[in-house]
Amino acid sequence: MGRHFSDRIIVAGNALARRRVSGTITVADTDAALAFIKQALGVKVTRFGPVIVIR
Repeated sequence: MGRHFSDRIIVAGNALARRRVSGTITVADTDAALAFIKQALGVKVTRFGPVIVIR
């Protein structure tokens, strides 16, 4: 995902970083893509300016 967004994405933890999810998302819509990841993996997504943290 990171290559499609201008924001920096940080995934907190190796176990979470290794998880996989598949589906069809529109990478042009960052909020929709992050909402999909949030729902699919049951994670929290926090924005700090241009940084997105997934934990």
